[in-house]
Amino acid sequence: MIGENIHLMGLSNGGTAANVALKHYSNRLKSITYISTSCDVTKRTKAKVLLIGGGKDRSSIGLPSAQKKLTRCGTDARLFFEEDENHFIMVHKKDEIIDFLKNELFSN
Repeated sequence: MIGENIHLMGLSNGGTAANVALKHYSNRLKSITYISTSCDVTKRTKAKVLLIGGGKDRSSIGLPSAQKKLTRCGTDARLFFEEDENHFIMVHKKDEIIDFLKNELFSN
């Protein structure tokens, strides 16, 4: 199937594209990752959904709740969330996030 190995990441305003992908194309993707953005879609999907954000970031403050809702729907949704981080979590926690992504995307 076309797209079965595609991993989509939406950073900040790119979360809009991630929401569209999750809503309409998620079953064609391997994973969808939200970074410092909101996840406004809740549905069951075969794509793994990864949520990365911080508690001091208005854009991503709702990610823990989104992860719980997605999980309740049957979606494999994982969360990397630091309460003391802001919108620039990718800068401040780069190594930890890379490890999280490697573990979630490439280990069986």
